[in-house]
Amino acid sequence: MRYNTLFLLSVSTLTTGCFASRLTQTAEPLGEGISEVSISFNSTQITTINGEDVGGFWPNLIPNAHYGIGISDKMDFFGNLSLASWYGEVGVKYALSSNSDGALSLAPSVGLSPLGPLASTRTTLPLLYTRRLSETSSVTVMAEATYRRRGDASSSSFGEDLSGTFVGNTLGVGGGIGFEVRGRSFYVRPALTYTYYNATLAGAEDDQAMGMGQVAVTIGRTGGKMEAQLDRIEQKLDNMDP
Repeated sequence: MRYNTLFLLSVSTLTTGCFASRLTQTAEPLGEGISEVSISFNSTQITTINGEDVGGFWPNLIPNAHYGIGISDKMDFFGNLSLASWYGEVGVKYALSSNSDGALSLAPSVGLSPLGPLASTRTTLPLLYTRRLSETSSVTVMAEATYRRRGDASSSSFGEDLSGTFVGNTLGVGGGIGFEVRGRSFYVRPALTYTYYNATLAGAEDDQAMGMGQVAVTIGRTGGKMEAQLDRIEQKLDNMDP
């Protein structure tokens, strides 16, 4: 029970922000030279822990930040930062297929959290599919797998009492759905996600299982579209020259 309580408190008070939805972006590639900057607000509910129902939402009052830039017509580079949990990650999004109706993409990322006894490294592999509903709206569905490795925290300033408690591996699988409404440059993306985590911790006799739901709203802006359009027009004019 001690480890269940510690596990719950660690998530609810320290790491709410690092579970930010992967649906801060869609499956559609940005396009070469086009960038996006956004912030997202989220609330997290730990629905179950070791099979027991848990109630209540934990809002993340400090927004998470996202930046992405198109490095080709099929690939984006992106980074996410959660100040609430001292967590940062970088990744690439690659479009397996893309047309005027939508896109299917993989968006693998790696991240680091140096937060005392909760310090960890993380690898995440989301699969995103976006279906365009109109010129200004779309829906995105996601399936995701994530692996987290926590190291020994005994050398941290407040980790002596928790030494070994959080050392171990965590595997998560989940999914979500998000919507996008956009104008010429600005967009809003509300999303719902659910992830099931199973943690093998050195300080616990049994594995710790936890279900986590999340509501997130992302507000952002794209840039560089005018420059990209001018480049395409210039390229077409060059191709027309005899």
